[in-house]
Amino acid sequence: MLNRLKELWCDESGVSAIEYALIASGIAMAILASITALSDAVSVKFNEITTELGGTPPAATPK
Repeated sequence: MLNRLKELWCDESGVSAIEYALIASGIAMAILASITALSDAVSVKFNEITTELGGTPPAATPK
């Protein structure tokens, strides 16, 4: 039993998968943050264009 626990403790086969999962989750969080920032900027720009064209921009939606 003790030998089996030592084998499991020294086994590093799952370490790479965990590292890749952490990297992928970090990339996903960066993508979500940039999409959020970009969507706000695009919304502001469209409202400015609408106002310049003489229209009424839509009411702000709560977040």
